[in-house]
Amino acid sequence: MRLPGIDALLPTHRTLGDVDSDGALVAYQSAKRATKAVTRRAGAAEKR
Repeated sequence: MRLPGIDALLPTHRTLGDVDSDGALVAYQSAKRATKAVTRRAGAAEKR
């Protein structure tokens, strides 16, 4: 059963719930770190 409108509420990015193996965890953590680094750089650039 799929609830109407649920797709609008679910994240479109990978989440920890998508991890199903050690390799997937390493990939998830690496991608998350990269995303956070980009966000931090963008925030630092705005403060200049």
